[in-house]
Order: sequence, then structure tokens, then C-alpha cells
Amino acid sequence: GEGRGGREAEKLLAAYRAAQFYLRPTGAGLGSNNWVLSPKRTTTGAPILCNDPHLPPLMPGIWYLIHLSGGGFEVAGGSLPGVPGVLVGHNAHIAWGVTNAFTDVQDIYIEHSHPDDPQRYLYAGGWEHAQVIEEVIPIRGRRPHVERVRITRHGPVISDLISRRPGDTEFSLRWAGHEPAQTLQAVFRLNRAHDWKSFRAALRDWSVPGQNFVYADTAGNIGYLLASRVPLRAKGEGLLPTPGWDGEHEWTGFIPFDEMPQALNPPAGYIATANNRATGADYPYTLTTEWLTGWRAARIAQMIEARPHLSPADCAAMQTDLYSLPAERIVPHLLRLVPHDSQEAAALELLRTWDRRVTPDSAAATIYEGVVSHLIQQTLGEWLGPPDEGFVARGLGDVPTSPLHDHFFDLMVTALETGQASWLPDRESALREALQTTLADLRRRFGPDPTDWQWGRLSRLRFQHMLGLGPLARLFNRGPYPLGGDGQTVRQADFPPTWPPGPAHIVPGYRQVFDLSNWDRARVIVIPGQSGHPGSRHYADLVRPWLKGELAPLLWSRAKVTAAARARLRLEPG
Repeated sequence: GEGRGGREAEKLLAAYRAAQFYLRPTGAGLGSNNWVLSPKRTTTGAPILCNDPHLPPLMPGIWYLIHLSGGGFEVAGGSLPGVPGVLVGHNAHIAWGVTNAFTDVQDIYIEHSHPDDPQRYLYAGGWEHAQVIEEVIPIRGRRPHVERVRITRHGPVISDLISRRPGDTEFSLRWAGHEPAQTLQAVFRLNRAHDWKSFRAALRDWSVPGQNFVYADTAGNIGYLLASRVPLRAKGEGLLPTPGWDGEHEWTGFIPFDEMPQALNPPAGYIATANNRATGADYPYTLTTEWLTGWRAARIAQMIEARPHLSPADCAAMQTDLYSLPAERIVPHLLRLVPHDSQEAAALELLRTWDRRVTPDSAAATIYEGVVSHLIQQTLGEWLGPPDEGFVARGLGDVPTSPLHDHFFDLMVTALETGQASWLPDRESALREALQTTLADLRRRFGPDPTDWQWGRLSRLRFQHMLGLGPLARLFNRGPYPLGGDGQTVRQADFPPTWPPGPAHIVPGYRQVFDLSNWDRARVIVIPGQSGHPGSRHYADLVRPWLKGELAPLLWSRAKVTAAARARLRLEPG
């Protein structure tokens, strides 16, 4: 629940404050939704499985739709260019979808190097030699750059990315992804799985990244499995850098596969995940401390339970839902304010009549988003530091350094409701200051008429190409487009935790809705398009349908595929 999220956020905030400097390197926040319905909950009498992974809006797109037929494979869905197989999709027997589980599979170790030999490190009373790998990087017109990578028993020394000065603290990274694993083999076996038993067997080989898999099969079964190699630690939970020299903070193994969270045909008749907590307080292992908050998962469950049976069209509409559950908890506190002037009165009236949907044409949504952003910075700014120096790193745009900002949101909601946080002693004055700051900013940007303050004027979708800089921007990039949603709506549009928000850095780049009664009824979409060539008409032709919530057929049977084919590309060996 959100109360528990607030308590966890308090712990995470304390850990963040202690390690603030080392949290600055860039790393994007991610999110996704998936759910699966048993036959008793659908209008088709068969399971329905849905998934919409949330990733950055890049150009070309991250996802590529394929139907792979041949060599023992008959599978269709979303692939990643350059990675063999289908990552999310279906074959003739089963369907699956994924969301990031945010499992904690990395630890930072503080290393104690020898004062006279930087290639030797202290461990359990003795000096160990680090492995040294020389990576030669050619540079046109100059001598090659030689990067000497030192690898301790824990992993590569990464502190050189921060400082190379003699005497500085050195850190190494241990990551489950550096351990021998067969994740690619897991993908191949997953693509050919035919039932729950073979599905589970395939995921035994899955290492990283940790994923919440939902499952359905043509026999009518539904299931869930968290697949990840999560380390068991001799001491502590690896939240902060730990001593690498004492031998007391080592990994002792991994959580046994059979004890990872999983379920088959639960009594509720559905399973839904949205990067939220997957286990109860009684789960004996530490999977992570960075689950995202539960707003999206709660809204998905609310929509599923609102009607006895759902159709594939209902599920497609759920994927584009823009209703804000946290607004139900935040807006009432604002409405208790007595307006000081006509501008405040007009703004509060917009909030009073707001349907809580974060649509691109909503002015009330803009006021709400501005208040939330300013309230978080106002109440937590002393802890976090300036947004561009503390909890936001500057790289290709502004991206959050970790899921911490999601917990800051919950921390703010909990403080509003309880009034017990030491950094929010006066809720009324904090709310009024956030409201007044927001209104002043919106007047300056869009004029005095609140009806001109539509959320889509600030919330934008822009597709950025690596080559789309300077005069090449018009050729390679696309957008901006007005965008609905925020970080807590089911159709997520996650922004940097600053104001104004800037372009969204996380959106649902792929959507699938599978009706297991007939594979030819599968519906999918990717953005911006299926082609990576800016001269192709398929470079960005799916953006407009995606914005409207539309899906396209992913035909399965050979006859229907052949009948619908527009062109053929035949590759022959030379």
C-alpha cells in the first residue's frame, strides 16, 4: 500500500542523503504494465494477455515487430533489433508479457588498494592481484586511447569514471549480469515453450534484467513468475557501498528459482503488475528496495474488478487510461484552501470539477501537475538539493537517477495525509505556496486565462535520434506531439521531476493485446514506426494511431498473412 511506500521512502531518502554524490551518474527510470485474465473474466471464454513496456521514445524505435517462422520457431511479437528471438509475444500455445521487477542485482564495493601498487587490493587480510584488461579505442587522426580496466574479485573498478586522482576512494561493481548465465538460451526456450512447465523451465536460465512475466496458454491457464538471479548477501542489503576488504559482505549465492515469486491460476482470476511490490512482508528474501509505487497497478486492478467480463477492446482502452488515482488523495487537500483572489478561485474551481484524467486538453491537470512538482521540491528540496544537481542528472535531456523520485512522490502524499513529517510542518502554507508558484508560472507562460493552460502545451512527446542534432534535427527527429498522462497513470508519460516537465522520457513504446481464443485477433503497435530510414513512409507512421490509442493486427495464420501482405523482401546468399 501507499502507507508502506511512504515508510520505505523515508529509509530510501536517508540512504540517498548519505550517498547523494555517488547517485549523480545518469540512469533512466523505467516502467511497464502487464496483466492477464482467466477465461472466467473475459468475454471470449479464453485468457486475454496484455503488455505495454515503457521505455524512452527514441528514433528509430526500441521495439520491432516480427513473426519468426522457421528452424523450429513459430513465434510473433516484439523484438529488440540485434537480439535474436521474440522478447514479448506468443507462439501457437502460450503468450507472455513483461515488466521491470527492479531486482537489486548490483552492489558497489569500497576497495582498499595497495599504497605502492594500484593493481593489488586488500581482501581478508591479504593482497590480491586485480585482473587488468587493456581496451584499445581507435581515434581518427590521433593515437589510440588505451583504457586499462582493473577487475577485482567483485568486478570492474568503476570509480575512475568519477576521479582518477591518487588516494581517492575506489569502488568496484558486482553485477549478476557479469556472472556466467544463459539468458539468450532462456529466450530461445521461451519462444518454443508450450505449457506452464516448459515456460518455467525456460526462465530458469533467465539472469538479468529482472522481469515480472505474466503467462497464458490456450488450455485456459494463467500464471506469473518473477525471473531474475537475485544475490544472497552475507551481511546487509547492498543499499550503499560496502567494504570490499573484510570478506563479510560477499554474495553467498542466489535466491533459489523455486522460491522466486510465482503463481498459477490464482483465485482472483487475474494477475497484474506495474513495477510494484510483488511480495508481502512475509517473503523471506530481499528482492529489492526500489519497487515503484503501486498507483498504476491499483488502477489496473480497479478497472478489472469494475466489470465481470472484459473484452480485448476493453483491455486496449485500459492501456490508454489517463485517470490519476493519486489525484483523488491530493486534490481534496487543495480544495480546502480559501482562495485569496479570483485567480486562485478560478484554479480551485477547475480542480473541483476536474474528472481526474490527465488529458492533453485539461487545464486542471496542468495545475495539479505543477502543484505536485513544486510541492515535492518545496518540501524535499533541502534533502535532495537542486533538481539539476541532486536527484536529476544532465545528459541527453534530464533523466532521474533511479526510482527514488517515485518514492519521493509517495512520501509527499503520505505527509499531506498524516501531517507528521518534520519537513512539512504546515500543510496549508505548503499547499498555498505550491499553488501560487504554479499559477504565477502558468500566467507567465500562457497568459491570464486558465482555459489556455492545457497540459499538452507542456507535456510533449519528442522522438530523438542520435544523429538528430543541429541542422540534422528536422531530418532525423519527430515531434513534439501533445501528450496526456504522467508517471502515475496507466498510460504512463514519465517526466523529469522538474518544472516545467520537458519532453517525456518514458512512454509505452509497444502495446500488445492477445485474445487466446484466436491468434489472428492479436493486436499490437510500436512507435514511432517499423523503419529506421528517415526517407521511408514507415519511419514514423504509427505515432498518430498510437496517440489515438489504436492498435494494428498481428496476423498469425499463413493464409491471412499472405492475403494482407503488401510487399515481399527476399534475401538470397551471394
